[in-house]
Amino acid sequence: MALTTGKVIWLCWLLVHMSVYLKDSTPLHCDSKSGIHIARNSVFHEQIKHIETNYHFTRHHLQLGTICLPFVPST
Repeated sequence: MALTTGKVIWLCWLLVHMSVYLKDSTPLHCDSKSGIHIARNSVFHEQIKHIETNYHFTRHHLQLGTICLPFVPST
């Protein structure tokens, strides 16, 4: 999710420099309920001993409204 979040941020930056402004957040479809839960819940990450910086990066941009995380089942 963090890699895709980085690419979304780069594309948004590119669009802004081309004078195209996005009004809504970009949906980042994910099939991992645990990943979505960790990114959305700021208290839950304290229960995990070794959380990676990727989750912090994704959570930060989720809180900013750059992305949104709808769940899509993999089936």
